[in-house]
This record gives sequence, C-alpha cells and structure tokens, in this order.
Amino acid sequence: MRPATTGEVDASYLLRDQPSQRKQVPFTLSHPAAVLPLARGPLVPSALVIGSLAPDIPYYLYISGVRDMTHRPLGVVTVDVAIGLIVFAVWHLLGKRPLAALAPARLRERLPVSAPVSWAWAVPSLAIGAATHVLWDALTHSGVAEVLPGLAESVGGITLYLWLQVGSGAVGLVVIALWLARWARTAPPVPLPVEPARGRMPVFAAAGGLSMAGCLLSALLLPVDPTLHSLLFYAIVGAMTGASVVLAAYCGWWHAARLLARRTNPASTDR
Repeated sequence: MRPATTGEVDASYLLRDQPSQRKQVPFTLSHPAAVLPLARGPLVPSALVIGSLAPDIPYYLYISGVRDMTHRPLGVVTVDVAIGLIVFAVWHLLGKRPLAALAPARLRERLPVSAPVSWAWAVPSLAIGAATHVLWDALTHSGVAEVLPGLAESVGGITLYLWLQVGSGAVGLVVIALWLARWARTAPPVPLPVEPARGRMPVFAAAGGLSMAGCLLSALLLPVDPTLHSLLFYAIVGAMTGASVVLAAYCGWWHAARLLARRTNPASTDR
C-alpha cells in the first residue's frame, strides 16, 4: 500500500483489521452513548447497547483468545454478534428482572421489563452496536496517528490521541447520564413494574467490596513499571469484574427464590 504523502490522508487505516490493544481504548461503559440516537424504529435498544459493549467483554472474562478478533471489522459481524447474542439472551431471560428490582423506585416503575423483544432484529442491532464500538476505538487508537499524524504529538507528556480517548470516554459518560436523567423525567410508568428486591443494601455492599478486591487483584497483572493509564485500565477491569460476579450471584438467588415461592404458593405472582 502506498503511504500517504505530505498533505494526504490515508483513510484506509479505518478499514484495516485493527487488533485490540489493552490499556488503549475508551472506557467501556461510555460506548452506549454512540447508539442512543439509533434506539428507535425496529432496532432493539437493549441489543444496540449490548452490541456496543460486546467487543470489550472478553477483557472482563479474561478470555485472551478472541480479544484481537472482537475489534476487527470481520469480528463485528461474527464473534461480536455471537458474544452479543449470548449476553442478550442472558439479559432478557435471567438478568433484566432481578436487576430492575435493585433500581430506585422512580426508575424501577418505568423499566419495561415485560415488553416483548424482537429477536429477529436483535442480530442487526448487535452488529450495528459493535460497529460503533470498533469505529470509536479506531478513531481514538494509537494507529489513528497514521491518518492524522498530529495526534501523535504530546501535551503534558500525554499523546493527543490518548487525550482523545480519555476525553471521548468522559463525554460519553456525560451523554449517558443526561439521557438517563431525561428518560427518568419523561418515561411513563409501566403497568406492572418489578417488585423491589429485599435486602438490596447487602447486594450493593457485596458488589462494592468485591469491586475493591478486584482492583487489588488486578495489581497482580500489572507490568513492572505501569503507566497511569495502564493502572486505571486494570483497576476498572478488576472492579467491574468483581461487581459482575456479585450481581450474577444475586440474579441466580432471585430466580431461585421466585421458583421456591411458586412451589410453596402456586397463587403467588411472578413480579
């Protein structure tokens, strides 16, 4: 491939396979911000969000074999969709009702957990969500300096593309927070909301405690001389993994409790 000469932009970088690089991607939970404008029409909002997170899921499960593939164009329509379908099924079949039960009343009463889901539109929605993730990473990745060499310059000892990673991640979190605040004000209550979970505080305490433990354990994975960015990356991965373990255990307990209640009292409702 002919390299770009001075004044030319070699945009083919964005179309090439880009292996994922740990410690050099925007914050995972910022990615749903990119799909919020798409959550309309036949597309499935939950699948869009899950798809936007799917390329990073192997990081939190410590699955090394597919990390590179999830951030490549081919991975968007293959492994990312496969990962997304598994998470999508787990979310709708096992996760959304018990996790909604943990939400504050104002949110819980507006979460449409009983609304029908279009599984036919789930696959394209997952692929679109994953595509936004991979494109976002590509535009804030170290390789973007091939397209815009100026982003390789340093400001305050940090390259501009790294500032772009951190800045875009922060903006994404703000966008999501504003969207959620607006949704909480304007969304109508649903007819049959999930009943609040009992003992929510122990769940939150356990999630917080295991998050801290995850941060400490992640230190074992750090290189000898970690950068601040590397330290933050491993800390976030460890914290989110720890919290996810607690929430997964809670979801299992929630379903087991409902199953036991139905067996002992067949007239009980499943909300």
